[in-house]
Amino acid sequence: MEFPDTTVVDFRYKVIQPNRLSWRAFIENPNPAAMALMVKMKIEPQDRTKVKIACARLIAKMQLEPDKAGVIWSFIEKYLPLTAEETQQYEREFAELTPEEQGATMELITSWERKGLHAGQERIVMRQIKKRFGAITPEIETRLESLTADQLDQLSEDFLDFTSITDLENWLARHQPNGHDATPPALSA
Repeated sequence: MEFPDTTVVDFRYKVIQPNRLSWRAFIENPNPAAMALMVKMKIEPQDRTKVKIACARLIAKMQLEPDKAGVIWSFIEKYLPLTAEETQQYEREFAELTPEEQGATMELITSWERKGLHAGQERIVMRQIKKRFGAITPEIETRLESLTADQLDQLSEDFLDFTSITDLENWLARHQPNGHDATPPALSA
């Protein structure tokens, strides 16, 4: 926008089209955004597994916080899904990574999966309890949210024998002796 003697707004931007860029130009770039966008760049079919391995190496090299690395890895998984044949090739190439790179990548994958599994487990147990007993107090809900995965497994079995909300409260008292101060499970390395 301009007036005769003054420019009010001057937009200057550059359009970047990842699908026109070569992923190879970003292979050594320690930028998390660039790494995530590599999967949207021009990739030849035979290079798909190489890109995923390169991303795994970069995640290990950058030593990001687990949550940040998890977000990037989920983006990579979403936008660079591998076929069954490519997955086998990926596994062969993954075996050639250094033990440190393998460990960092495996920890990323397993911590992300553990976090998702725990959240799903918690959601199911909570739904079962609410369906059987109706609304529960915020204190009970907080105590349920602090259960470990093993405790949730045990509760899901024991719950079948409960006849009242008192049975649940007694179970929580036995399995969380300090009340709702129980420490939630560690989900990241």
